[in-house]
Amino acid sequence: MAGVELGPHKIRVNAISPGAIATPIFWGGSARANTLPDEENERKMTKLQGNLARATPIPRSGLAMDIAEAALFLASDAGSYVNCHDLVVDGGRTSLFFEPPVA
Repeated sequence: MAGVELGPHKIRVNAISPGAIATPIFWGGSARANTLPDEENERKMTKLQGNLARATPIPRSGLAMDIAEAALFLASDAGSYVNCHDLVVDGGRTSLFFEPPVA
């Protein structure tokens, strides 16, 4: 594991696993979004954010800023003791798929 090998050199190794984040990728990516009128992009984003909000325990959609804030935390002094970690930023969505073992 890279974090174990590099830790003695004061190099931390972490990852961010984003959930469904409201971006234009859902309707063809930035290249497609750049061809659409602002009003249509806004309509699509509003609809997407509503759909994503209904699909997570935290009733709002994930935004690019949520991922940026997670990266900032990991890169900051506040995250200086975090190593060998995968930070899932998904509003709790993956927890909805937990199935307890059958007795």
